[in-house]
Amino acid sequence: MLFRASLLALGALLFAGSCANSGPPAVTSAQVAAPNAPAAATPNTSTLEVEGPHKPSAPLGLTINAERTAPNATTYRVLLTASPTAEVTELALAIDGRDLVIGTLAKGVVTTHSATVELGGKPSRDIIGTARMLVDGRRMNKAVAIQIGVAAAPKAPTPTITLPDGTVVNEAR
Repeated sequence: MLFRASLLALGALLFAGSCANSGPPAVTSAQVAAPNAPAAATPNTSTLEVEGPHKPSAPLGLTINAERTAPNATTYRVLLTASPTAEVTELALAIDGRDLVIGTLAKGVVTTHSATVELGGKPSRDIIGTARMLVDGRRMNKAVAIQIGVAAAPKAPTPTITLPDGTVVNEAR
């Protein structure tokens, strides 16, 4: 009988100890001064924030421009301009899949690649210009995009209905 009482007392102590830290959070001094005021926001901290070097990016400025070859033409002359901020080797520029291998390019030397691009019966197209290079033994890439042609018309807004209780919902067809 004494053993059973000791076991029950031990169980009660363990249970009380586990519940000690499960109460509501402690009250702050701001909440004591103004108990009905909204709680102050805690600073937003990120656990993913890393100090030190960031992911390296290609040391190259890259721009893309396009102009029609004639006033009502469906062909465009696209110009890709690269200006390295450090020496790059094995530089290759591409416009819409058309490659131009440049080779080694010194810091500050600007180079261009041009191509004629057809709309292909579509009202508009996105054209991608890319630069691939080798910098200090690392392969790096950089890309830019431009839309040629006439931009598509914005989609018509969906009609809305107001229900008797005042709720606004989108019409479904």
